[in-house]
Amino acid sequence: MRESALNRIVSHAALIAASAIMLFPFIWMLLSAFKSPTEIATVPPQLLPAELRFGNFAFALETGRFDQYFLNTFIVAASVVLLSLLTSVLAAYALAFFDFAGKTALLALAVAFMMVPFEVLVVVNYDTVVQWGLVDTLVAQILPFTTSILSTLILTNAFRKVPATLRVASRIDGASSWAFLWRVVVPMNRPSLVTVSVLSAIASWNAFLWPLLVTNTTEKRTLTIGLYNFITEGGVRYERLMAASAVVIVPMVIVFLLLRRQIINGVSTQGMKQ
Repeated sequence: MRESALNRIVSHAALIAASAIMLFPFIWMLLSAFKSPTEIATVPPQLLPAELRFGNFAFALETGRFDQYFLNTFIVAASVVLLSLLTSVLAAYALAFFDFAGKTALLALAVAFMMVPFEVLVVVNYDTVVQWGLVDTLVAQILPFTTSILSTLILTNAFRKVPATLRVASRIDGASSWAFLWRVVVPMNRPSLVTVSVLSAIASWNAFLWPLLVTNTTEKRTLTIGLYNFITEGGVRYERLMAASAVVIVPMVIVFLLLRRQIINGVSTQGMKQ
């Protein structure tokens, strides 16, 4: 019993330490958003501000054009989530329930492609966008992310846990494959669907390189590119940049807090209740 208690103490201490390390950059960002220019440049660094300066947030909201950036980012993120979820569900259903030649090779190839960084494909994608005349549009920011190998593999693993007897029963009842997918498979895997949706939303919300390449005007730019407004020729006002960054991440934090149970269930059980 003593060894068990000691193991729990050590494991909890390790988890608390790891959590503190991961949360520290966000805590530092929030605290820096309330500092003065002198405090943020102090050496050695000063953790707590002498007083809370909400003026940094007011300046960020007034000069950052966040209304337009938020709208663009929401449109892009929502479109990416819906389209990637649709393609991932259809691909995962085929991989989980149908047998066809080259299926194993296709899965191995998909895993291999996950190791290819997006930056390697930037030139090809950009050339395609230019040829289609989509530069400086929201469509150009959505198009490359309408499919997701990671989401497909997660859903494939989740769909495989659906009992085969349910598929047989649905066929006996006269249900088509399409009806079985949307009436049985999808409802049974809602936690996994929520998980991949949140992952896609976060990736799209935080995208930087691709929106920077395919946008030329502020009317089509997203939040991450909008942070450039706080970098001037005279230098960077880090306290204002930190305030703007805090505003940018708030929506994703809210989404995570609201859906944390579904996300945890989707990751831990792959969407199946035993």
